[in-house]
Amino acid sequence: MREGLAGYNPRMDETTTPAYKTITPEEVAQKLARREDVYVVDVRTPREYRARHLPDAILLPTDEFADRYARELDPEDEVILVCERGLSSEAAARYLASQGFTNVATMAGGMLRYDGPVETGS
Repeated sequence: MREGLAGYNPRMDETTTPAYKTITPEEVAQKLARREDVYVVDVRTPREYRARHLPDAILLPTDEFADRYARELDPEDEVILVCERGLSSEAAARYLASQGFTNVATMAGGMLRYDGPVETGS
């Protein structure tokens, strides 16, 4: 069994362009308000997720990500990855891009910068 994304760390240099985009928390809030067909994936711990998460977000913690993403996500769908500060979601975005996902974004600054609608609990 893999240990989430811990073993995934592609070497990025100044000539490498990320195969994902970064969008602002405001853009995420707008997409949710417009009810766009997008999958929001929260890669934080279950405890962090229960405390505060985006509406309808799917919990897919980094320590389970590599083992579960293929069963729960479709490479054709738009996926927005969210974490606490934006770092873990970037690792998950690079991983999905390496697996053929083409419509992937991370939320800049993570939940610390998000001030839109949230849910609590599971």
